Amino acid sequence: MNTSTHFDAITAFVFIGVFQGLVLSLFFIFKPSPNRNANKFQGLFLLSLTLCILEQLLNMTGYIVKVLPLTNSTEALNLVIGPFYIFLSKEALTRQIQRRSGSITYFPCFTSYTSVST
Repeated sequence: MNTSTHFDAITAFVFIGVFQGLVLSLFFIFKPSPNRNANKFQGLFLLSLTLCILEQLLNMTGYIVKVLPLTNSTEALNLVIGPFYIFLSKEALTRQIQRRSGSITYFPCFTSYTSVST
């Protein structure tokens, strides 16, 4: 197993982007605003994308061998990127999410995949 690590200019830009994504997602989730639900969904959408990119950054640099429990930890997040985007779009356009529109049916795949993969 090759355990060498490398960090170049491209990975530095990706690392800066990951850091910015984490800060912005926390800002969107916790900052009060008039359109609170849309910001919350945007923050969760950005957080899930940022965590997926963070795992790819660890794979690119070779640091994933130093934190092996994080290997494939964001596989389940791929299943919630789409629903968060749909909820963000619906909330931003209509200012309300219909609770009876079947919006909860997106998340059983995420929970079942998470429970099986751990």
